[in-house]
Amino acid sequence: MKQTPPLFLQIARYNYLYLHGLAYYSQLNGVNGLCCMWDSLSTRPAAIFNPSTRQVRFLPNIDGEFSSCNYSLGFEPEEKKFKVFSRYKERHWIFTLGIDESWRENKNISFAIPYFKPSVCISGVIYQLINGDIAALDIKSEKCETIALWNSLAFPQYGMV
Repeated sequence: MKQTPPLFLQIARYNYLYLHGLAYYSQLNGVNGLCCMWDSLSTRPAAIFNPSTRQVRFLPNIDGEFSSCNYSLGFEPEEKKFKVFSRYKERHWIFTLGIDESWRENKNISFAIPYFKPSVCISGVIYQLINGDIAALDIKSEKCETIALWNSLAFPQYGMV
């Protein structure tokens, strides 16, 4: 029999997210116990949330003029670093948690990555579907390459799992 937590625990969880403004974020990306939350149509800063400790850290804004940014949270297992990658059109930025105080622009990526396609981080590489191919962003080197799919026009609506 499936047990559900008592109602007061469910309310406490929601209130915690609500008090920190996270209940209004519409996008979520997670890896190794941390979640990156943001609203891609808002100027609110992205947030890193640790559900087990309930700690929240709001990331600095990149630039106030961008309101449709997308974020990917990645973990580099060799150096044990979390990095957040942000993109707007063909511009890309990186923020290393615990090290950077502001975003660094990444000039190693020369193509646009779609805003609303989800990404997945596996073994230090962030994967995301782009224009019928897969973008593979190496977290350590901060370089990106594309992997051609066998029939890119057959699956335009899918994302990464």
